[in-house]
Amino acid sequence: MKILKIKQHDVLLDDDIWLRVCKYRWQIRTAKNMNDYPYFYIQKTINNIRKTIYLHRLVMMPPFGLELRSDQEVHHGENGPLDNQRSNLTVMLKSEHAKLSLKQYSDCPF
Repeated sequence: MKILKIKQHDVLLDDDIWLRVCKYRWQIRTAKNMNDYPYFYIQKTINNIRKTIYLHRLVMMPPFGLELRSDQEVHHGENGPLDNQRSNLTVMLKSEHAKLSLKQYSDCPF
């Protein structure tokens, strides 16, 4: 396990992903509707199109993880958003992720 320092956060990563991610200057964005849940991202231009690439999605992409489809999300497990080791990440459909997030971050009873 390696620790990547992003601003005031210590982000956990698998050893084999370390070199792939440490070369970027990561930024942070918080989700206000989810108790200031932090998202770590970079901005990158690919084929003249500016894209946002999130750390947890990059961890799960090849060559180390899975090819993600547009209808899929990467969910952080019980260890939360600072643990970006593959053992704490799960790929799921966006609809499943939305239901799970609603249960976790709202007072909604369903």
